[in-house]
Amino acid sequence: MAEYPAPQSPDPAPPVDSAQRARVARGTRIAVIVVLVLLVVGAGRTIVGRMANAKILEANVSEGAVPYVRTTVVRTTEGGQTLSLPGSLQGFQQAPLAARSAGYVKRWTKDIGSHVTKGELLAVIESPEIDQQLSQAEAVRGQTAASLALAKSTVERWEALRKKDVVSQQELDERRSGLTQASANLAAADANVQRLRQLDAFKRVTAPFARISYTDAVTKLRSLGSDMEWGRDLGGDDETLLAQQYDRPVFVYNYPKGVKAFYMKENPEDPRTVLNNDCLAPEGYGEIIGGSQREDDYDKLLARIIEQGLDPKAYEWYLDLRKYGTFVHSGFGLGIERTVAWICGIPHVREAIAFPRQIYRLYP
Repeated sequence: MAEYPAPQSPDPAPPVDSAQRARVARGTRIAVIVVLVLLVVGAGRTIVGRMANAKILEANVSEGAVPYVRTTVVRTTEGGQTLSLPGSLQGFQQAPLAARSAGYVKRWTKDIGSHVTKGELLAVIESPEIDQQLSQAEAVRGQTAASLALAKSTVERWEALRKKDVVSQQELDERRSGLTQASANLAAADANVQRLRQLDAFKRVTAPFARISYTDAVTKLRSLGSDMEWGRDLGGDDETLLAQQYDRPVFVYNYPKGVKAFYMKENPEDPRTVLNNDCLAPEGYGEIIGGSQREDDYDKLLARIIEQGLDPKAYEWYLDLRKYGTFVHSGFGLGIERTVAWICGIPHVREAIAFPRQIYRLYP
């Protein structure tokens, strides 16, 4: 029989050095510790950041929750009447802004700075919408006038029939009531036509705009029943009464210097007044533009500051503009809210304010 060699056992694994095992274990522990430290540091930073953000949020909320006014609760005493207040109060009213008419400049004959003469045409404004509304209003006015004439003749006939005792008194009173209603309808139609004709007057811009001196304005106001006296500033009622005498804005110039700012130049022809003007809008909207020539004389400007009881030190920067050289100049300001209210026909100027102030809101 053949003999086979006996199987040999595999070589045994080399022995592991104990020092090497210790180094591996130590490295593993260090890596675990580093990871744990990083996790703790990250968690700590997250917690600290959230706490800081929470404190900032709390401070902002506390600042925003501070009331700007003190409120008083009304309570009735014994035997008093119960007082009911509305559940909510609004500090302003929301209203849409829209011009009362639409139009465009058809042509103009003069440019800014051109010399013009009285009565000269400056520009023509086309407004088809106003033309259509005015035609309709005049047609309605004609129909209303015809209805009034018919109502008058009807009443006259029924009064004659009543004298003959053909109709009752109640039937005659009904016809008279119809006459009263027809008269009221005609008055309303006349007012509508007048309003549209006022707007139609703006279609032809001619020179100059209506102008009146302060002194003449006082005389005119007194002739219209006002108690206005020379030296007083024009009040709202006086401005409305004066503007009603014109079909377009009117300029009032040369006001008394006692009611105007110190920087307005003194009128050389009448030292009691200044070289200024205020533009008054019609329909009771009051002053929409105010302007004046500025005082360019240093000594007169300083005297005006002292005369009005102001501190010259507070205006040294303004006086320096005159001390170190100036030139003849003027300035003006336009009240945007009043102008928008007039153009849009808004009944109150607060509805034209872009950012209204409220008791809990002082900033936009």
